[in-house]
Amino acid sequence: MGRQGMMQGMGQKQSDASICTMMTGHIEGHLAFLKAEIEITPEQESLWNDYANAVRGNAQALSSRCVSMMSQRGN
Repeated sequence: MGRQGMMQGMGQKQSDASICTMMTGHIEGHLAFLKAEIEITPEQESLWNDYANAVRGNAQALSSRCVSMMSQRGN
């Protein structure tokens, strides 16, 4: 499904910010899943937290860039 079909499915009234948030909105759940799957030990917790914080930062940056690009497209 292309962008146009996706937009029609979501409705044209969807705000740019919420579209961008949808892309990164599952980060916490994904991190929790990964942490459980790889069975982080107490000794690994500090390194895991560094990784998780980097992932959160990247998601925030992606969302911010998305909002900026969406606002420049003329909506």
